[in-house]
Amino acid sequence: MTDFKTTNPTGRGIALIFSNVGWGIAVVGLLLAIGGLVFGGGGDAPLTGRLAAAGVGVAVMLFGLFSVLMAAQTRAALDTADMTREMLALTRQQSRPARSAAPEVAPTVAAPRPETTAPPARPVETAATSDIVDDVPPMPAGLRLRAVPDTSPPKVDTPAVSKPKPKSKVRSEPSVGASPKAPAVKPHPIFSAKPPG
Repeated sequence: MTDFKTTNPTGRGIALIFSNVGWGIAVVGLLLAIGGLVFGGGGDAPLTGRLAAAGVGVAVMLFGLFSVLMAAQTRAALDTADMTREMLALTRQQSRPARSAAPEVAPTVAAPRPETTAPPARPVETAATSDIVDDVPPMPAGLRLRAVPDTSPPKVDTPAVSKPKPKSKVRSEPSVGASPKAPAVKPHPIFSAKPPG
């Protein structure tokens, strides 16, 4: 079946080692599972004890089979890469004679064509569009904008809602004397609508 040249002997060798080791681990897991069913938990152990002892063997067996699966997947990926390389080489070989058989033609520069307006393309009638009748007349050519009356409702003046004053960042403490005047808090220029100045 290998009609293609195989490459990457290192990857294939590692995959073969993992496959063989995986089969060995799977056989050991199978023997552990059988031994756990027969001898698990002593002679008078209930069935659940024996199944638990066999579970370890089943887990080891599944690990070995997973290793075999990964090795097979690695070999398949390497085979796919080799087949793709072979197909590319065959395609290149087949396209070379076609190129060499074609006569060499010097590239020519075409003279510029005068600009002409092509007639508008007619829409292709299909079964779905042939039954549709367009009842919208075409747009006239010389259209001008006209003023449209404002039909929005009139604006009602609403009284301005007073906003509470911002709290001072100065800590207020009770005092016996007159309270000092808190400095005015100025907003940062980035948060105000006025340019800094």
